[in-house]
Amino acid sequence: MDESKEYIEMCRKATEIQKAWQPHWGDFIEGDNDGVVTIISVGQTTYIMYILVESQIVWLPRQDQLQGMLKDYDKWTPLYWIRRFKGFSQSLYNSWEIERLETMTMDKLWLMFVMRENFKKKWDGKEWIDSAIFPADSL
Repeated sequence: MDESKEYIEMCRKATEIQKAWQPHWGDFIEGDNDGVVTIISVGQTTYIMYILVESQIVWLPRQDQLQGMLKDYDKWTPLYWIRRFKGFSQSLYNSWEIERLETMTMDKLWLMFVMRENFKKKWDGKEWIDSAIFPADSL
């Protein structure tokens, strides 16, 4: 699980994903205490909601959760999504410096992929911005 400051910031600014969060057992969150914690009980929903308002918790989705957020995920075969992800990854490889990709984590890549697929946004290093259609959209 990526606990880097950059991934936390990417998640914080992915407001569409934060709004969709339904707390579940095993979720990772980041709070004001500068640490990443795991929710250990959904039975404390009232307590969790209070913390959300008071301390601005940021949900850090796992790769399986990100994959499940893809629009029509169950409608397509795994091969379809592999091709989409491959095209997306190749477009990053073609447009970025190799050094930046070498420090990229799979959590960051999947978050970027979901934001691109679902919301047509890309990460510019500081913000999610509306983007032009990527070459992978032709797959």
